[in-house]
Amino acid sequence: VPKHIAVIPDGNRRWAKLRGQAANFGHYQSANYENLKSLFNEAKNLGVKYFSIWGFSTENWKRNNNEIKNIFDLVSDFVDKYKQDLHKDKIRFRHIGRKERLPKELSKKLIDLEKQTKDYNEFNVQLYLDYGGRDELIRAINKLLKSRVRSGSKDMLKSRTKRTEKNKEITEEEFKKYLDTNSIPDPDLIIRTSGEYRLSG
Repeated sequence: VPKHIAVIPDGNRRWAKLRGQAANFGHYQSANYENLKSLFNEAKNLGVKYFSIWGFSTENWKRNNNEIKNIFDLVSDFVDKYKQDLHKDKIRFRHIGRKERLPKELSKKLIDLEKQTKDYNEFNVQLYLDYGGRDELIRAINKLLKSRVRSGSKDMLKSRTKRTEKNKEITEEEFKKYLDTNSIPDPDLIIRTSGEYRLSG
């Protein structure tokens, strides 16, 4: 049994179009509460410990405003409904990705839910919103650089030596600390629902 499964929901708009429906209908079918809850429950029952679902990538901002709004409304509605299940079943929830570009109300809900469930460990659900792999790496590098500048400034006050923390090579373990996914094991299985073989960054 995979310890960590990640799902990239893809093909929603094509699925809807084939049925003569608007793109939003495809998103609704993919992201509605009952569908996602059954998916999480099945994974949990099988012994999976971490389940990640990619809701909105950094590239999805290129879509029209109406579609973007509908996606965030669906996510907000799911978070409201899933909240009671998280507490009842001791499930830890994490948002992976940027928060500052999401609607303020949604961002606040995600932050509150992360805080409220941080001590649960029966099952782990990660929701990727405004996330991209390259974006995560760039943000991690910038956070690390800022940390080293601060550390270097403190060292200079304590010592006259030229070699400070900011001159040291970066190790993999040090770099991991600055990733959104730092406390989550790598996925063992990645499923892209459309059947295409690509990871979207």
